[in-house]
Amino acid sequence: MKLSCLLKNTALLFSVFVVSITAQAETPKTFKVGVILPLTGPNASLGNYIKGGIELAHEHQPEADRKTVELLFEDDSWQPSKAVSAFRKLSDQGINAILVAGSSIGNTLAPIAEQKKIPLIAIGASDSKIAKGRSYAFLHWVSPEMESQVMVAEMKRRGYKNIAIIGSQQDGIIALMNGVKAELAKASMSDRVVLEELFLPTETDFKTYLAKARNLKVDGVVVCLLPGGLSSFAKQVKQQELKADLMGIEFFEDENEVKAAEGALLGQWYVNADSSSPKFEKDYATKFGYHPGWAAANAYDSLQLLIQGFKAQGASGDAIAKYLGQVKDYSGATGTYSATGDGRFTLPAAVKVVTQDGFEKLQG
Repeated sequence: MKLSCLLKNTALLFSVFVVSITAQAETPKTFKVGVILPLTGPNASLGNYIKGGIELAHEHQPEADRKTVELLFEDDSWQPSKAVSAFRKLSDQGINAILVAGSSIGNTLAPIAEQKKIPLIAIGASDSKIAKGRSYAFLHWVSPEMESQVMVAEMKRRGYKNIAIIGSQQDGIIALMNGVKAELAKASMSDRVVLEELFLPTETDFKTYLAKARNLKVDGVVVCLLPGGLSSFAKQVKQQELKADLMGIEFFEDENEVKAAEGALLGQWYVNADSSSPKFEKDYATKFGYHPGWAAANAYDSLQLLIQGFKAQGASGDAIAKYLGQVKDYSGATGTYSATGDGRFTLPAAVKVVTQDGFEKLQG
């Protein structure tokens, strides 16, 4: 009997030991977050705004948490082929989640991340197709529908009669333009659009377009151009003396573009995600020496959400995805918001104006 009991106790202890060792093996010592951004090339300013937000979020973690969260950065120059290579490299390093920038890269990588069950957050992405029908893909950005509602309401208030639209051939831009046109239709203003064209992201010569706009007596231009193209267009509008307001979505809030436009963007208005928290803006400017531009606050919140999900639910893809999909009344750098149930969040939009001193939200 004694020998039998001893054997049973030994077996029980061994079983507990094995379960304990297995649990330790399944619990990662670090939570690895892959980050793929355009850190070089014509859109590097956008990628570096986001990178700053992510780094600041990591820095703001308690020391014990910082040690458990590892950031792995890769540069894709905003080229899908480079993004795929970067994702494969990061996947081989055992990442638990991934952050990317924009709609084109989000659309490219979301199917791959879904297959591998790696939660992906596309920061600054407008195209809802990224998350549609997927369990592991999310967008941290104000929706085109919300931005378009705010923009068209302001256009109606200002009384534009002949509206032109110009944009870059890029997934997120096209989603934005479609949103604006849909909202114009709801407001019975579609007949006011007299000119619409898409250009390659690398295009910087818009003289022919501006000649058409002048002949059509355009008094307002919806500008959805990427950095480089935006500042070139604004300068050419000034040079050609087109008497029309420029109204943008998102990319006007870029100090580099404002500077490159040589004053041509000052006084122009745009719609973007609502102003980030004053504390975040102060902390960001203190650390980096410049205003937190496009999607910086969204990047900050995205990493914060991933870390909170890791701490609350664990590191598995299912656990993180479940946490992101159930966010409710979260208060972060971009305001207070909740998950919408379709891979997005209830982020607000606001009308702002470019000033000599930065970017100001218009009240009312």
